[in-house]
Amino acid sequence: MRFVILAKSTLAHQSGGHEINLSHLCAGLSARRHEIAVVTTAHPDGVRREQAGGVDVHYVDAPGGRYSRAWWEESARSVRTLHARAPVDGVLAMSLSGYGYGRHERTRLGVPLTSWLTGDYLGVLRNAWANTRIPAELPSFLVKAFPEWLVLYRRWFRGALASSDHLVTDCPYPAARLAREFRMPRTKFSVIHSGTDTTLFRPDPVRGRLTREKLGLPLDAPVLLMVSVLTRQKGADVALDALRLVLRRRADAFLVVVGGGPEREPLRRRVEAEGLAGRVRLLGPLSNPDLPACYNGADLFVLPTLRVEGFPWVIAEALASGVPVIASAIGGIPSAVDHEITGVLVPPGKAVALAEACLGLLEDTSRRRAMAAAACARALTEFNREVMVERWLGHLSRLASVSEVSR
Repeated sequence: MRFVILAKSTLAHQSGGHEINLSHLCAGLSARRHEIAVVTTAHPDGVRREQAGGVDVHYVDAPGGRYSRAWWEESARSVRTLHARAPVDGVLAMSLSGYGYGRHERTRLGVPLTSWLTGDYLGVLRNAWANTRIPAELPSFLVKAFPEWLVLYRRWFRGALASSDHLVTDCPYPAARLAREFRMPRTKFSVIHSGTDTTLFRPDPVRGRLTREKLGLPLDAPVLLMVSVLTRQKGADVALDALRLVLRRRADAFLVVVGGGPEREPLRRRVEAEGLAGRVRLLGPLSNPDLPACYNGADLFVLPTLRVEGFPWVIAEALASGVPVIASAIGGIPSAVDHEITGVLVPPGKAVALAEACLGLLEDTSRRRAMAAAACARALTEFNREVMVERWLGHLSRLASVSEVSR
């Protein structure tokens, strides 16, 4: 079968959960001998077209990594051109990337459109507000973020949802929210969990020991790990507050933070100012192949996000690595973490609750090991990229068959 995938960003633009999901799906479909063309925004280095892992990637003349009028027009034109060369069986749009195709070409071409969504409309505003912490930032929120949400995002969401033949979310939370926000039938939604590479992210005690030695962490010391883009809404400050509380009972504890972003330097300054440099390792951003070593070197994974998440990619990686997760009970996270089975859910922004959850597991080895085993098992059956690809292939094939019959 032949599919076109529309995405405003790929791994050529940035390395986020959406982009990694796209990469896994493309690789999986291509390995199963399906023909895949990805249409995306301008390449940072000006590349116009390339073959990557058997996938044909087209970079159109639209500002890189963001929605724009040029993107809506060029993406729709690209699908029309590709379909004219050889019939396309289905179009898959990452998030709202299919707005242009749905508006301009879906009815004319008759090629079904599926949109893969990881968040809801109100969540966009909540997340922008979560990033507004001081009075000086309020004007920017009121002048830029709020009007953009009120006018542009509402139009894009409504248009993308209405023109899609089907909508897929990575957990139940955004599906329920979107159905309610836009008064759409719940039957138009399906859930397909994100899937990580469980051959890369897996328990590896030897690698974990080597990682601890490399970072100067004692083999018997409690190690908390956070992997995230460091923005205010991701809660790194909450993790640091929790570490201070943990240290009162476990003076040998460490916090390892992986990730870059605008809050990395403020976090580093705070660590220095509070005398925590000996207890915190700020590693910066790491490539995907380097991350498994960090997970295996940790006792617990923490994600104290304030952001309304869909299905955080890093949770799947931690679970697959056999690391219990302590995360905020917000958005779609409760569908990824089985409370008291694969991890612990805590109220967002509450450092005391986060610290108590960490201490509870650090001081109960048998409970922690049971959670680690359950985490690994859940990842293998639910959050495995091969499972994800098979579910997507089944969905796209069914939709293409129904569309073919109705033409």
